[in-house]
Amino acid sequence: RSIEINYLDIKKPTKRFHKVKLTKDPRRTLTTIRRTIRKQHYRKDLKMAALRRASALLRGQRL
Repeated sequence: RSIEINYLDIKKPTKRFHKVKLTKDPRRTLTTIRRTIRKQHYRKDLKMAALRRASALLRGQRL
């Protein structure tokens, strides 16, 4: 049970994209996604959509 997020590392263009598996509890997972969105200057109008999508994935994995 995990979610993978991709984030950019602008300082190293050759290794620009990183995948991170988030395997902690749902609250920490959503907090990490929120922090990553804020740090990467993600579009503000898409922030809640990303969190809802992650929440739906976590809800589906709970079964």
